[in-house]
Amino acid sequence: MQGMVPRKISQVVQDRLTRYPAVALVGPRQSGKTTLARALHGEYFDLEQETDRLRMDVQWNELIEGKSLVVLDEAQAWPEVFRRLHGAIDQDRRRMGRFLLLGSVSPSLAAEVSESLAGRLSLVELTPFTWNELPTKAARGRLWCCGGYPDGGVLAPRQWQIDYLALLNVADENDLLNQPWVVTVHEATEKTRRLQIAN
Repeated sequence: MQGMVPRKISQVVQDRLTRYPAVALVGPRQSGKTTLARALHGEYFDLEQETDRLRMDVQWNELIEGKSLVVLDEAQAWPEVFRRLHGAIDQDRRRMGRFLLLGSVSPSLAAEVSESLAGRLSLVELTPFTWNELPTKAARGRLWCCGGYPDGGVLAPRQWQIDYLALLNVADENDLLNQPWVVTVHEATEKTRRLQIAN
């Protein structure tokens, strides 16, 4: 597809930015969060990239005092950022539209947001393309059959879906296995198994 297809949720994000200091745009991987955020022309940082974390670190004071929207992609990749955001927002609670966080729906993002930013942030969920967002019959035929995912209609659709789901399962499994309660359940299960073997 040529250019960006306008997303219905874009207006919701812009509206929430006028009413909250921070907005979290969450949704499945590859649904268009980064593309939508870049269209808002803020200061963009990909927190999975060491160079972007370093650049943000160096510019932090300028960023929190500046007028530009600060876009933090893959926010869950750097948990320290949530404490920083909490402090920056609390220093000036009346200033709206300062931060846009992007992330996949994941237990780690949900935990960080609920602990650090409750009452300071609005959540907006982005889905893959909806039927009425697709501008032409050809686009509907191509993308709708791929679950509405932007890349699903550009790449080999069937193989793209298979690869996407396989990699998604691995990523979500790793995210889930790193949760403290999963480790506790695993340890309890191991102790029970050892006791059963001993008896």
